[in-house]
Amino acid sequence: MGSHAWWEDLPKVKWPDVPPNVTTRGTWYEQSMRSARWKARLLDLAILVLASGVPFAVAIKAGNWVVALLGSLTSLLAGMRHVFDPQGDWISFTRANLQIETEVVRYKQALDEYSDPAAAPGMLAARVEKITAEETGAWTQRLPRPATPETKH
Repeated sequence: MGSHAWWEDLPKVKWPDVPPNVTTRGTWYEQSMRSARWKARLLDLAILVLASGVPFAVAIKAGNWVVALLGSLTSLLAGMRHVFDPQGDWISFTRANLQIETEVVRYKQALDEYSDPAAAPGMLAARVEKITAEETGAWTQRLPRPATPETKH
């Protein structure tokens, strides 16, 4: 990963620089997307390795504690996958990252609503904040909710 955003290498129209919030958000989503992808893959791989170790441990007549440990660790990691949902994060962060990248390309090429150089930076900054708010809102909807008893009025 380089020290600058990929869109900084696009052919430039004589245009204002990308607002700082856009660079900050774009960088965060790009890094978080990659991190979530690796977390999801490593977690799934660990679950597969541990789960496949259970019948192997039985076949080689390993102690009961080994089989129980492998099974317990598999269950623990499967629960962590459900609670932390790195796959869902990866999908959500990737979607937001692509939306931000699309807006930056449209901005850098002075397309549509970005054709006015005086208004374009503010419009881009606002659009990226909207994308971030939408992604964060969607993320909070994915969080597990504690069970609450129904209240009667």
